[in-house]
Amino acid sequence: AGWKPGRSGAFRLAAFEVADGRDTAEITVSRMAPQELLPNVNRWRGQVDLEPTTESALRGEVRAVEADGAQGQLVDLAGPEQTILAAIITRGGESWIFKLQGPSKLAAQEKGRFESFVRSVTFK
Repeated sequence: AGWKPGRSGAFRLAAFEVADGRDTAEITVSRMAPQELLPNVNRWRGQVDLEPTTESALRGEVRAVEADGAQGQLVDLAGPEQTILAAIITRGGESWIFKLQGPSKLAAQEKGRFESFVRSVTFK
């Protein structure tokens, strides 16, 4: 509820937008070859004006998440103005990447719904 279809693209299997006044966040789902978490997290950290992290520091920031019996990792990267919530779930030799990016206040409001969305996914 409240999420509207968003911009699709070559790598996006699904895209949504959510708005609160003038603030808009984008939610995307993509499928790729197996992905390592640290390089993705550091790329995302750069997108929200955070410094890169290390493998050991990242361990304390990651939470486990499960969707349709597949295990994954979830991160919450809150920058000074933008936040990225992201999950990478590995299933059948592929990585499914779920990402919400938007203003930090809106991302915080949508965090619970984003995590519920990720956990509700059924792979076919």
